[in-house]
Amino acid sequence: MNLEISSLMWGLTIGFAAGSLIVALLWHLIHKHRVREVLELGAIVRSNLENLFTDQPLRTIRRRRLRDADPIAVVIDDQLLILRDQNADTRRQVKQLRIVLESMTEGVVAVDSRLRVILANPAAQPLLGIEASSLGRLLPEVIRNPKLLQIASDSVDQCKAIEAQFPLSTRDSLGRTVTRLIAVRIAPILRSLEGERPVSKPMASGAVFVVQDVTELRRLERMRQDFVTNASHELKTPLASIKLYSESLLDWALTDQDHSREFVQRIEEQADRLTNLVSDMLSLSRLESGQELFRHSPMVIEPLLRARVASYRDKAVMKNVGLELELHKLPDQLKVLAADEAIRQILDNLIDNAVKYTPAGGRVEVHAGLYSNEWLEIFVTDTGMGIPRSDLSRIFERFYRVDKARSRDLGGTGLGLAIVKHIVSSLGGEVGVESREGIGSRFRFTLPVVVENPKPQAAETSDLNKTKP
Repeated sequence: MNLEISSLMWGLTIGFAAGSLIVALLWHLIHKHRVREVLELGAIVRSNLENLFTDQPLRTIRRRRLRDADPIAVVIDDQLLILRDQNADTRRQVKQLRIVLESMTEGVVAVDSRLRVILANPAAQPLLGIEASSLGRLLPEVIRNPKLLQIASDSVDQCKAIEAQFPLSTRDSLGRTVTRLIAVRIAPILRSLEGERPVSKPMASGAVFVVQDVTELRRLERMRQDFVTNASHELKTPLASIKLYSESLLDWALTDQDHSREFVQRIEEQADRLTNLVSDMLSLSRLESGQELFRHSPMVIEPLLRARVASYRDKAVMKNVGLELELHKLPDQLKVLAADEAIRQILDNLIDNAVKYTPAGGRVEVHAGLYSNEWLEIFVTDTGMGIPRSDLSRIFERFYRVDKARSRDLGGTGLGLAIVKHIVSSLGGEVGVESREGIGSRFRFTLPVVVENPKPQAAETSDLNKTKP
């Protein structure tokens, strides 16, 4: 009996131990599965948060086996979708704003209240010398211009818009110092005071300034002002002379045959000068607007060169100035693509100026030679007064004169070189000048050569003739 009870007790003990082991094993497996589901849930939530403001699809957390997480999953899924929908318009607006800022030719820079750079579009970087790595740095560390720093500080402190223009020196990609005229408009970023106690003085949390390079605009504006001033003077001078001689004729000289004839001749000279000036201004205006004044066609250049040089020999002889033409092995019947009148205006302006500004005993030479198989190069060289280095860059501008008083005494409209430049440009050629003050000048321009290929029919006929018995 005792043996049976003992065996039963051992069997119960072993059964209870085996059951406990099985229960523990099942609990471990269930717990491990729940832990895995919790980790999977965390990974899904983390992934959805990372992709919340992107175009990647969101993974659904609902219908998971972990029942305790269902309420949390429902809330998270709903809130993520709401946040994404609410943020969609903002992301589109930010993207559009970025595209606009990157496409602007004007530089846009934003700073906070401490003048720390928080935004700079690509156009602002070369204008102000700001690099992409400059974001987050203080403005005085990036820009070393006291004027710009002062107005930026004033705009933030005084909470007002400021406009200014000033020269700004920066370095280009090659390390060279470049000075530009910069126009800046700075506007403060007003700080929101909603829910706070009203204050009498507005406050700014930063500033935005728009920067524009106006160097070229100011140069063009200066050229326009010079043109208006010079044109007014050039028109006023002959008109004043005509009026003076006319009044003299009406007052007393009309009955004086000697004086009346001289005065009428002076009036005619000034009227011709006025006519030439208006004609040159109209021609230059049409050339600058792109209108075709000439019909270019293949023409033989040598006869025209000889004719234009010969037309100035008498004037050169009267001034005791030598005038020569040198043709450097030009092919016979060389043709250029141009109009006869266009070449005549170019040569007349250059040769006339050379003779006019060369003193007695000097020399003027016209050289023509092939620059290449496609271009003819013509030089007009003189031993005149020369042009100062500071004036060389502006010599082809309208009405620009190196020595204004002497130029007007010698006559001319002041438009000749500007017309030369535009005519040569319309032909596709180049024009330039080299000069040393007190030694002389050399003007150069190129003309397109007409390359004539041999006719294939003629070649074929020649070959046939060779094969005939």
